[in-house]
Parts: sequence; C-alpha cells; structure tokens
Amino acid sequence: MTNPGQASAQQAREHAKDLKLGCVTILMRDYDEALRFYTEILGFEKLADEKFGPGARWVTVAPRGQDIQIVLQKPEPAMHGEERAGKLTERIGQGTTWVLRTNDCRKTHEELQARGVKFTSSP
Repeated sequence: MTNPGQASAQQAREHAKDLKLGCVTILMRDYDEALRFYTEILGFEKLADEKFGPGARWVTVAPRGQDIQIVLQKPEPAMHGEERAGKLTERIGQGTTWVLRTNDCRKTHEELQARGVKFTSSP
C-alpha cells in the first residue's frame, strides 16, 4: 500500500518534468543602458521590447539559441506603487548570482573583459 505523502511527492516529480524555466528578472535603472550592455557587450539578442504600462517596457534578452529569457525590469512607481518601486530600486545590483556556461572559460573571460565587463576575479 502506498503512503498518501509518497504518492503526492511522486506526482509532483512527474509534474515537474513538464515545467521549464521561462524568464528570470534583473532589476536595472535604465532600459536602453541595460540593452546596450546585454546586446553590444555580452552579445545577447533582444527578444522583446514593448511598452508595458505608464513609463514601463517589457524588455527581454537572451544568449543566442537559449530558451530562457532575461527580463530587464525598471521599478516604476506607476506600475508598482511608490513604496514598492523604492524597495525594488534599492535591490538593483544586489543578490543575483548567474552562471553562464562556455566551452572556453579563459577565452570568454578575456573577450568579455576586452569589451568592458568588470569581473570580481579571474577564472
């Protein structure tokens, strides 16, 4: 006989196989500056750039050929309210760790560094 907790855990694992990460959000101050960094410096492609409410845009980028999109989000008082937008603005540049895969870490590091990317340490 199966324990009800075990059955629901199994169902959750089966359901998770169908889930895929679609978007992640990076908070930033300026859409155009962020777009330049991600497209011109990192070489990502812009996938979306649409007006989305007062003063806001839906802007996404991704490494070429990737399914996961990065949403570039500017905290807008008109969208989030003054207090929430202020708290989100305080979080810009904090608390996000990303790992990008590459076949040649040192070569990619050198190329990105030559384009102006600042690293906290070398590979």
